[in-house]
Amino acid sequence: MAKNGFKSAVDFGLITEAREKASTLALWRQGQAVVSQVQRDRLAPIETGALRRSAVVTLNHLPNPEAVYAEAREKAVDNPALPPAGARAAKAYVSYNTPYAEALHERLDWKPRATRKLASGRVVQKPAEGGPKWLEKALAACKSKFPAIVSRTFKEVFK
Repeated sequence: MAKNGFKSAVDFGLITEAREKASTLALWRQGQAVVSQVQRDRLAPIETGALRRSAVVTLNHLPNPEAVYAEAREKAVDNPALPPAGARAAKAYVSYNTPYAEALHERLDWKPRATRKLASGRVVQKPAEGGPKWLEKALAACKSKFPAIVSRTFKEVFK
């Protein structure tokens, strides 16, 4: 302590909290960027749309795939733009949650069809989009964006 009694204190807890918040938000945004890339480039296959609608970003753990699939069969799964309030994460997961997602993703010999057979037996045209390894393709396309996402996020949190 100086002779005049002046002292200064830095609350490192606030710095640590802000760093964790920025890291979590950056992970979340990177996951969202991957999902957006898959959608934008139509990398995931489409038959009924449930596979594409089942894409979610989660922090620290994978979601319950049965619950996500049940929701995705009816409508797009709620995938908010921001992580849950107060969330802290070491990992972000991007997952597609249908019973057939893994098989379609991993089968390199699989090719999309341009038709679909309805329950009534009628055959209808559909886009022959997507194919295997859509997550790897999106990750490769997004990889160069990740440093900018991290930088922008830390600047936002620490301003």
